[in-house]
Amino acid sequence: VARRIFALPWVEAGSHTYSHPLDWETLAQTAAKAETGSRAMEWLDPARWLVVARVAERWSRPQAEEAKPTLRRGHTHLRSYELYPFHLDQEVGGSIRFLAKLLPPGKRVEILQWSGTAMEGEAVLRAVHDAGVRNINGGDTRFDPEFASYAWVAPLGRQAGKFRQVYSSASNENTYTNLWNERYFGFRYVMQTLRNTDCPLRIKPFNLYYHMYSGEKEPSLQAIKENMAAARAQELAPISASRYAAIADGFYSARITQTGERRWRIEHRDGLNTVRFDHADSESVDFANSAGVVGQRRYQGSLYVALDSAETAPAIALVRGRGPKGGWPYLIQSRWQVSKLRREPGSLAFEAQGFGLGEMEWQAVPGRRYEIQVSGRNGFWQKRYAMADRDGRLLFTAETAAMEPAEITLREAGLGQ
Repeated sequence: VARRIFALPWVEAGSHTYSHPLDWETLAQTAAKAETGSRAMEWLDPARWLVVARVAERWSRPQAEEAKPTLRRGHTHLRSYELYPFHLDQEVGGSIRFLAKLLPPGKRVEILQWSGTAMEGEAVLRAVHDAGVRNINGGDTRFDPEFASYAWVAPLGRQAGKFRQVYSSASNENTYTNLWNERYFGFRYVMQTLRNTDCPLRIKPFNLYYHMYSGEKEPSLQAIKENMAAARAQELAPISASRYAAIADGFYSARITQTGERRWRIEHRDGLNTVRFDHADSESVDFANSAGVVGQRRYQGSLYVALDSAETAPAIALVRGRGPKGGWPYLIQSRWQVSKLRREPGSLAFEAQGFGLGEMEWQAVPGRRYEIQVSGRNGFWQKRYAMADRDGRLLFTAETAAMEPAEITLREAGLGQ
């Protein structure tokens, strides 16, 4: 079954460790003493949880009653599976090597998804770094009536010595169901967090993070279906977990150098391909004096500038006014990631890769007719014509899957009829 799942082209291979550690730092620091695999974590000692439960008794909100049994029970094990002594290499490198045996040719394990408390120390993060994969999980962002503050919104990640842990951008169903003990419908409320972290200012991406066991109960399964329906109704650009981790890493590693008035160079950005200028509703990209810029879009009073992932040091130049200088056609939005953009007089070509159909919107010459060709590595070929409306909006869909990059060409074909 695992081999069949991994063979699906839209499935990314990731490790969730070997024995599902619940407290990595304690295990890593006390590995010698933890050889029995049953030493309780100090902070998860039932007596300490009882203190927390007594504090919870003072809470006035109804959810406190539901939380008390879980708090009193606490946890008494360091790992979910304690069949052998803890060994860091087995959890990280060993789990990755094991999964690699199940993968089809050409696919590799791309990411390690933290288990348990997901508060990793430097030694653990070093092991993941040395294994050559990204990492994600932890943070448990909530922003809803129960957690009604930005104080409950986690950052993109945390530093541990020389290494960085990337947080998931939203909590999973565990925090909505009291650790999968009750309120199995609770995950439907993740949409409140997603709305609040998108408006009035976007601070988190759209993310649905849930376990396969959510399918075992009707209320939890219904919550997943509702959330998926909400996702399909929005303008989203689906990406893999490892790509998001690369974006988060790039947020921390990027270096921005001002090279002139209203001009900047972006370097060392890893997977980060969007730069946002806040309070810039009256600003536009000067495409004629920029390099490695694919497009722009305005949202919530900010200017989002899309960078070409193939460009190592793109340069952004801005001009005042809502009309950009040169660069037509330029990208407004795309479900697929656009890269390797080449502009020629009257045409442009680029590579695009992503999930689902390739829905795109470009800013083009108003009233101009365009020939669009799509060539996929899977042998797909599409040719069609589309006309930019009176505002210059050019919409089209590449009607194929693009797990591997597709080559797309836009060429002017005269004025529309």
